[in-house]
Amino acid sequence: MKDEATQMILQGTQLEIEYARDTMPRGVLGMNAAMMEDYLKFIANRRLTQIGLKEEYPAPPPLPLDERDHGPEEREKLLRNPRDRVSDWRVR
Repeated sequence: MKDEATQMILQGTQLEIEYARDTMPRGVLGMNAAMMEDYLKFIANRRLTQIGLKEEYPAPPPLPLDERDHGPEEREKLLRNPRDRVSDWRVR
């Protein structure tokens, strides 16, 4: 059952990636096509872990915070509510 659920999510992710490539070849609003694919894989990993399965993609969070610019408390605050201070996000 776990293998079947994993395969369904992976297949759905591949379809989402193909759809994104076909409909948004240049990306959307600050995300190029490669970033969009990373984002979809990140979401797939989240879906898998939410139902107790292991991650399948080596996908980092789509907007990683630079640890040199933020302490642990501030990073946690930004991750909990990114709309508080979007200017505080720094992409590597």
